[in-house]
Parts: sequence; structure tokens; C-alpha cells
Amino acid sequence: MKENFTIKVETSSTGYSAFVEELPIYTTGSNISELLSDLNEAIELYYDE
Repeated sequence: MKENFTIKVETSSTGYSAFVEELPIYTTGSNISELLSDLNEAIELYYDE
């Protein structure tokens, strides 16, 4: 299954934060690579439940 999401990314004092507008998913990361990895994991966990 492939879906498109709107993801908002913001900088913070500790790195980056992101949230998916269409889903109740929020995550943070110290750099963009970590943020994207955490975001992918959060989306997978959301759909597994």
C-alpha cells in the first residue's frame, strides 16, 4: 500500500521535529537523517496497530 502524506518539518533547539498532517504522528531527530528514519518507523508502527 502506498499513500501520500503532508509532512511538516521544523527546526528546534535540539534538531528537528516533524508531524504528519493526515495522521496523529509526531517525531523528532537531532539531524534530518535521524528524523526521516524515526518518521518511517513511526508510520510503520501506526499501521501495524
